[in-house]
Amino acid sequence: MTRRHIYQTLLLFFVLLLAVIHHYVGLPALQENPVSAPGKKIYAAYEWDAGDASSLNPDMFRGSFRNPDFFYTGGEGLSVYEPGILADLPSSEIEHVINITKAPPSVEADVSAGGNLPPWRKYAVSVDVPPETRALVTVIIDDVGIDRRRSKQIMALPGPLTLSLLPYARDVAIQSETGRKAGHELMVHMPMEPVNEKLDPGPIALLSGKPVSEWREMLDLGLSSFPGYVGLNNHMGSRLTQDRKAMNWLMAELKDRGLLFIDSYTISGAIAGDVAARHGVPTLTRDVFLDHVPEEAAVHAALRKLESIALENGHAMAIGHPKDATIAGLKEWLPTLKDKGITLVPASYLVMQAGEPAPVTLSRKTLESEVFER
Repeated sequence: MTRRHIYQTLLLFFVLLLAVIHHYVGLPALQENPVSAPGKKIYAAYEWDAGDASSLNPDMFRGSFRNPDFFYTGGEGLSVYEPGILADLPSSEIEHVINITKAPPSVEADVSAGGNLPPWRKYAVSVDVPPETRALVTVIIDDVGIDRRRSKQIMALPGPLTLSLLPYARDVAIQSETGRKAGHELMVHMPMEPVNEKLDPGPIALLSGKPVSEWREMLDLGLSSFPGYVGLNNHMGSRLTQDRKAMNWLMAELKDRGLLFIDSYTISGAIAGDVAARHGVPTLTRDVFLDHVPEEAAVHAALRKLESIALENGHAMAIGHPKDATIAGLKEWLPTLKDKGITLVPASYLVMQAGEPAPVTLSRKTLESEVFER
C-alpha cells in the first residue's frame, strides 16, 4: 500500500469517526434560557425524528426563514442550523436557540385549500354563530408557550380561543400545532419596546432607534417561529405603540404580508390600531384585560365587564394570560355563554365583522424614510 493510500484510508477513518460521534453525541449543550448580552446572536435549530426527514425540502425553510444558508445534516435525527455556527461556537457565545423536536407543519400544504386568500383569512378558524346570538366575544390569551403547564391547560379549554404565542418560547411550533388541533386560532405575540426600561421584552423584539435591517430581522424571526397564524398583537410595547413612525413601518409590513393586527392597548396613548387602519390592515383594539389583578374575583369581574360591553355594542374583545385565576375563571364562565345569547368567536371573525379598512396610499420609500431618518 502506497503512502497516498494510507493517507486516504486514515482520512476516511476520521470522517467515519466524526460521523459516529455526531450520531451518538450530537451538538454540544446549548443555553435554553434567553440571556441578553452584547455581541451575542439568536439562532434557530430544528430537529426531527428520522421518519419525518423524507418530507422535508430546503425551499420550505428558505421561505419561512428568508435565509438561504440553512443546511441539513443526516443521522438518526435531522438538524437545520446556520453553517458551522451551532456546531463550532460554545454556548457562551449564543444568546438564544429556538429548539423544537418535531418538524413544524408545512405552511404550503396547510393553505393549499385557501386559494389566494391572505394569511389572516387562510388560517382563520371557522365558527358557527347561532341566529339567536345577541353578542360576540373574543378571548385572546397572551404569553402562551412560556409556562408549558398552564399553556396546556388553556389549550384544553373549550374554544375557539385565540392563542397568542411568544415567538421565543421553547418548542413553540409544537405548542402552536397542539393549539390548532384543539380548535383554537393562533397569533404571534410580538415583543415590542415598553416604556419601563427595566422590563425585558425578550431576545426577539422590535426596539426603537434600530435600523430597518434589524427591524426586519426581528420581525422575520418572530413570524417564522411557527406557521398557521392570522396576525399578531403586541407583547408589552407601551413605548413603541405610541411611536407613529415605527407603527407606520410595521403596518406597511403587515399589509404586505396579509396579516391582521390586534392592539393590546398596553397604554392609553397607543396609536397602533389607528395606524393599522390607515394602512388597510384588518385590526381591532382589545376592550378588557382579564387578569391585570390575577385573582379569581377580579377575573370574574372583568368577564362581567366583557359581557356588558358585548351586549351593549354587539361585540367585545378581552385579553388574558395563562394564570391560575384566569384558567379557573374561563373554565367556569365559558359554558355559561350559550344561555346568555353570547357566542365565543376567534379574533379573525370579530375583525371580519368590522370590515377591512381602506388603506391610505403611501409609497414604501416614504414609509421607511418616515421611520428611520438617518
